[in-house]
Amino acid sequence: MLNKSELKRWIALADELPPENVMLMTKIDDDNGIRNEQKLCFHSRLWWTGCGPDAMYVYYTPTHWRQP
Repeated sequence: MLNKSELKRWIALADELPPENVMLMTKIDDDNGIRNEQKLCFHSRLWWTGCGPDAMYVYYTPTHWRQP
């Protein structure tokens, strides 16, 4: 079982794929800095604004994710 500090750590998408159909905190963190921090849902290899039928996919791929 993960403790609270491990649940809040950022995980690089290159290291581990996120669980599907779960709202997660995401961000882009690269040479240009940190940006686009927001909650998104990973489903069918795309990132969505929600996990329901009204969700829209975003036109970028976050570099990191974590549990909210």
